[in-house]
Amino acid sequence: MALIDIKKLSVTYFLGKSNEVRALNDASLEIEAGEFVIFFGASGCGKSTLLYTIAGLENPTQGKVKVDMHDSPFFIVALLPKDPNSQTRNDNHQLSFLPS
Repeated sequence: MALIDIKKLSVTYFLGKSNEVRALNDASLEIEAGEFVIFFGASGCGKSTLLYTIAGLENPTQGKVKVDMHDSPFFIVALLPKDPNSQTRNDNHQLSFLPS
């Protein structure tokens, strides 16, 4: 069973309005425990929307997101510097899921 399991995820902003934006459309993804995954692409392609939805900070329009077999949002997200002595915003960070 995948640690993060995304099935047919769609996120649409301003649904039904003239400025409707489909950020994600029918995305599916499985991430196993211990895997390292990088999301990259052009500005506006849905990277942040995907991460926000996994973290439970954004609600999906359709589809399911499960983290450790629990429906998201089940976890509190922490953006932690990899180096605890880090003083700048541009340092590498890690996204951590902490049981709530």
